[in-house]
Amino acid sequence: MAESKNDIVSELQFIKGVGPVRAKAFASEGLLTNNDLVLYFPRTYIDRNSAQTISQIRSELINAESNETEKILDFSLKREYTLICRVLAVQLHQFSRRKMLSLTVADGSGLRGKILFWNKAEYFNKIYSKDMLIVVSGKPELDKIQTLTFNHPEIEIIEKEEAEEYSKGVILPKYKLSEKMKEARISLPIMRKILKNLLEAGSFHIEETIDQKYIDALKLPSIHDTIKALHFPTSKPQLELARYRVKFEEFLHYQLILAMKRKHAKNSEKGI
Repeated sequence: MAESKNDIVSELQFIKGVGPVRAKAFASEGLLTNNDLVLYFPRTYIDRNSAQTISQIRSELINAESNETEKILDFSLKREYTLICRVLAVQLHQFSRRKMLSLTVADGSGLRGKILFWNKAEYFNKIYSKDMLIVVSGKPELDKIQTLTFNHPEIEIIEKEEAEEYSKGVILPKYKLSEKMKEARISLPIMRKILKNLLEAGSFHIEETIDQKYIDALKLPSIHDTIKALHFPTSKPQLELARYRVKFEEFLHYQLILAMKRKHAKNSEKGI
């Protein structure tokens, strides 16, 4: 069977910034068409208005330490925090048998924090440098002098071109990237550029499944506006409305499936 014109247009390798190698990496995650990629929504967002500060996180941990119930909680059950900060200093420490990398960070809240790398210290020393803007996610602790400390957290570097957008309050999406995606050099900034190129080109088609009269009555965004808002929201209210639309649609479909099953059971099975 010959390929249709729509099948050819849908191939991810033709999106600006993708190509055959990255298309193969996307395919390993089940992302084969333009529609697949636009429905690959961010797992979270970098929003400076929602992120907590070093001071706030430190206060929460001090309060938790004074609470006897919190004290007995296993570390694995403790809350994960996200911090947006700038690197003030990078220091590589040499001990008798190992090296340790220490990053001193600040976020304008008046306090400083620490990020420690006990493994692959030299490797991380080549990655991080002074004045970098980074997003840190992990389960912090307080050291002996009550300094907020992260040990081997997840870190994303906000590139210079994105740092300017971030400083203006732009909400940046964060996507789950598989190892194969990373091997194909698909970083978060590149992923954002690819999605922007795809959305701007409009070379995808997702059918509307909610009748327009209900969309109007409930003041919901269209499916295309929802997709754009989930990838690149211009404000927190717009993002929340897009999320609500998706949740509403999922719940509606679930209820419709249940109603169809009930109808089938009623029509096909005779009661006693």
